[in-house]
Amino acid sequence: MRYYFKHPTTAGSTLPNDGLLTVSDFKPSGYGGTFGGDFRIFTSIEKDSSGNLMWRVTADRASYATPSTPANAPDGIKPFVSISGSFWYWKETNKVIPVTFNAWHKFELYIHWHATKGLCLWAIDDQIACAHQGRTLGEYNNQWGRLMLFGIYNSYGPGSGSIVRHEAWDFPKNGSVLQDLARKMLAW
Repeated sequence: MRYYFKHPTTAGSTLPNDGLLTVSDFKPSGYGGTFGGDFRIFTSIEKDSSGNLMWRVTADRASYATPSTPANAPDGIKPFVSISGSFWYWKETNKVIPVTFNAWHKFELYIHWHATKGLCLWAIDDQIACAHQGRTLGEYNNQWGRLMLFGIYNSYGPGSGSIVRHEAWDFPKNGSVLQDLARKMLAW
């Protein structure tokens, strides 16, 4: 998928140290028709304890809406703990691509679902921010159910921003910086 987004200038100054500003959030539907999910991939702008900004992709179990494993869940399914102590599958951090506010950014994301050989590619302004190969599917194997293309929530409350020119694809289209990389990484 591709779209362009912009956060206001104030987003950088109001974001606290160790805080995050969500860019996108993808969650599956719940197991057995419940409202919880078993996997989430979210992209964010984060500020470390020293005030440095970075881009981050996190895959975790935080899409669970309940604090325990459903009674009818398969053996081995672990419960959601809490957002602060949730189980992370993986994280990728990019401190090289500059984070700016009150400027339009080109966002591209491609996710190939697989329990062990999945692929998550993310680009900001035609620069690769994440090229992760591994788990991109939760234990329940649920399909995406909640796609929040441009999340404007953050560690300090509701936010604001703009999104334009959204495109959705099955595979990165011609002209996408992700296309060749996806072909190479999927050729295992």
